[in-house]
Amino acid sequence: MPAPTNRIPLWPPSLAAAGTRRGQRPQRVDVALGATTSRRLPSLGLLAAGPMSPELAELVRSLFLGHIGVDVPTAASGHGGDALGWLSAANGATPPLELRIEVPAEGLPDLDGIGLSDRSRRIQRVLLVGPGESLPAAPAVNAVRTMLQAQRPGLSITFGTRGPFAVVNRSWPTLAGFDAVCFGLHPQVHADDDLTIMENLESIPSIIETSRRVGGKRRVHVASITLTPPSVGRPADVGAAPSHGVPREATSFGAAWTLGSIAALAVAGATSATYHGIGGPHGIVGLDARARPGDRNAASMTGSPTGDLFAEIGRLRRGRLIGLEAAREHPLAGFGLDSGGTRHLLISNLSDQPCRVTMSGLGPATAMIWPGRTAVPSRGDLAVVELGGYAWARISGA
Repeated sequence: MPAPTNRIPLWPPSLAAAGTRRGQRPQRVDVALGATTSRRLPSLGLLAAGPMSPELAELVRSLFLGHIGVDVPTAASGHGGDALGWLSAANGATPPLELRIEVPAEGLPDLDGIGLSDRSRRIQRVLLVGPGESLPAAPAVNAVRTMLQAQRPGLSITFGTRGPFAVVNRSWPTLAGFDAVCFGLHPQVHADDDLTIMENLESIPSIIETSRRVGGKRRVHVASITLTPPSVGRPADVGAAPSHGVPREATSFGAAWTLGSIAALAVAGATSATYHGIGGPHGIVGLDARARPGDRNAASMTGSPTGDLFAEIGRLRRGRLIGLEAAREHPLAGFGLDSGGTRHLLISNLSDQPCRVTMSGLGPATAMIWPGRTAVPSRGDLAVVELGGYAWARISGA
């Protein structure tokens, strides 16, 4: 067992070199939990892509999200009104809001009706983005920022794009007056095979670190994280099906990738991350799991393995990250959290082949068990869990 260090997440090696062959015995992975740090996870949220039923709204509240992302209805965008209306009516029962406002190429957005001066709206930040995947034009975005600050002094306002980091990196804007930058992560833009998507996890820390370095260490908000890029102006299409027809966000594969991306964002120091959609045909919460027959781990309390993952993380969101170290050849990702003195490890298998994980530093442990995972009783300070392909688990100390 390796000596624990203060490296924050459990991060995968090169996935291309860590593949497994079908039919072979599960590979062993040794994980050691070290010291509890002062660092925490980014604020994690989901995108409200449309109206919610009362049942779905109650389910979303039970996830203990850090925030909910909303595309604000304006003359330029023409969407988001139902989601914003529900969130306004729900008031303090919901997480804080992250409002995304599209600044048109010409003229200014009509901000009437947003009601930023209404303090009952728990607005965490506003993201100003350009049409499609573009950046907003500097004169217009500065005028909108002035308007917003007049309505709500002290409001956190961010400049950026719905598109990938490359859009920002090609033309860094003048950031005076903005305290953060935002962009999206969409790993399925160029290819949709499993290995390519998982390999894209390895680029996330360098993207965030580059943004912080070039942007003068301003905070980084990853405003749209999906396995496929959202259609322009159509947030309900977030997570559109890939070529083989499976909406991956809501599958075990999507959950494994999501946990890996959270680990990557944690190590790089991102401030917040807004994922997937809440409802709709490609959302991850409130779905009928029986409609996804190809998913080995379809049994769920939220409607998808990815929704269940957010529910588990939400309960621990105020925990502090634990330093980890691992010795393995199998692609695995995750992070440790200390919540109220109890230690937890959240891990995902980034391969379609099983692996056997032996953990130390949790104390007497029990494993969260879902289909595709088998817990093995603890032996003293060691706990063992077998993860099926693309499975995730939370293992908690007693």
